[in-house]
Amino acid sequence: MDNKLIRNTTLTIAATSMRISEAVYNGQRAVLILKNTSTGGEIISLAIGQQAVANSGLVLKQGETMTMAKDSGYNPTNQDINAIGSAATATLAIYEEIEVYN
Repeated sequence: MDNKLIRNTTLTIAATSMRISEAVYNGQRAVLILKNTSTGGEIISLAIGQQAVANSGLVLKQGETMTMAKDSGYNPTNQDINAIGSAATATLAIYEEIEVYN
């Protein structure tokens, strides 16, 4: 692994399933932190490797965080990650580090 890609962004999450992070094929996700930064009580549901379904899978209420990190003893998923909001105004902060193979 020679390079590291870092992504630090905020997305508005639709009330229909949407991909928030593409599958990684040429490396390994090292860190993934997702935080529901909504201010109106919106709920964000996450799914790994499949379409997100409201109130199913990994569910983040306002202010909650999900963290996957290689340094915690396992490799975070390399699959697609999808999200759906309880309203089209839900917001999700994303921090992601990917170790890229050359």
